Amino acid sequence: MIYVGMDVHKKTTTYCAINEEGKVIRRATVPSGEAGWLEAVQDWLADGLEVTLETGCMTWWAVDVLRVAGIEPVVVNARQFKMISDSKKKSDRHDARALAEGLGGGLAQRIAVSVPDQKTRRARALMQTRQHILKQKKHEHKHGKGNAAFGWC
Repeated sequence: MIYVGMDVHKKTTTYCAINEEGKVIRRATVPSGEAGWLEAVQDWLADGLEVTLETGCMTWWAVDVLRVAGIEPVVVNARQFKMISDSKKKSDRHDARALAEGLGGGLAQRIAVSVPDQKTRRARALMQTRQHILKQKKHEHKHGKGNAAFGWC
């Protein structure tokens, strides 16, 4: 089994792959995006692979890409993941290795957060947008701008 920790950022993703003995077998930084994330894991798809990453602004996209490749990543909240949050060595390389080691040791699975599928996330976003529009409409109507602002006269 290969354990891969991915520290995902807007422009780049740093990953660290370790084997069952905890030996680092590869570390690299790749461009964040479908091609980079798949490059990070493609060599081990047939060998048995687990991937973990932290929550962040790019998490859902990375999860979607990995799921299409047949990988169900473990997503952790960095504040709950003590190996990273308590570390005095904060770097992408260190965080990626800590994620991989936490996954190999079973810690990441115990503090994993739920990752809804794409359809559920879209439905939630639609409901949030609807609520925002209704709130804005109510506010503007209350302040005398309501119907004219939306063309509902």
